[in-house]
Amino acid sequence: SGWLTLSTGTAASGSSGRVSLVSGSSTLASGSVLVGTGASSSASSGHLSLQAGDAVTQGGHVVIESGSSVGTGGSISLVAGADTSGSDHGVIVLRHADASAGKPELVLSDTGML
Repeated sequence: SGWLTLSTGTAASGSSGRVSLVSGSSTLASGSVLVGTGASSSASSGHLSLQAGDAVTQGGHVVIESGSSVGTGGSISLVAGADTSGSDHGVIVLRHADASAGKPELVLSDTGML
């Protein structure tokens, strides 16, 4: 139904900037941040990508980190979707970018590691 672009633009020299989506702090419970795509009732839903940029000297990093606590630390869940009939499902693939050079690859499915 539309496009939303958050961008700092291109810099001729120096850093191109930073985009932050952050909920505020609180003495009770802080707010949540949700990034997602909409559902589709008749076709495929949108894709969600978290991707760091390529560079000449060092590519960008992607860090997924849960919060620490005096009580229980936060969890990280990676969940692949299933179809409603249960016959087909998504998989979780952890792969090195240079997998063709014999770097390890780990594939998780409902039958275990492949």
